[in-house]
Amino acid sequence: MLKGGKGIPIPYGSLMAIRTRSVEERSKMGLTRTIFGYTIGMIIAIALIPITNMLGGNQKAWIIVAVVLGFVSFISLILTFLASKDNNAGVTIVESDNTPFWESIKLLYQNKYWVMLSAQPLIYMLYTLNGSTGIYYTKYILGNEDLIAQLVLDSGTG
Repeated sequence: MLKGGKGIPIPYGSLMAIRTRSVEERSKMGLTRTIFGYTIGMIIAIALIPITNMLGGNQKAWIIVAVVLGFVSFISLILTFLASKDNNAGVTIVESDNTPFWESIKLLYQNKYWVMLSAQPLIYMLYTLNGSTGIYYTKYILGNEDLIAQLVLDSGTG
């Protein structure tokens, strides 16, 4: 199954704290983003094999689908960027750069939340590899790659 990289959602989610001071509004924004993310992921997971098969089922078909999905993602991110408005009135940033670089790195890894965030790419990679095995399983074990849609629906993953 195709999953988006975490390079966009993490900073985008972090910026929600600057967008509004309302916890309720931030919760709604996060929930909306999550619902649409999983819905689009499910649609892509179900439609991926039929679309690539319709385009020939070969490497060229997969490249075409990847380029189209990449282009759609690019346009979506540009539109999100253009539609976003900064609302940081009253926020002041005081910069102080008196800490040496290596001491800053040492301090980062003393923060348990930073350590968890650093482990996140590895966890995400394992999650993606696990999710990608569905296509392999349906094509080479079950012998019918069109069963991926049923597998995704049955497992509730996208």
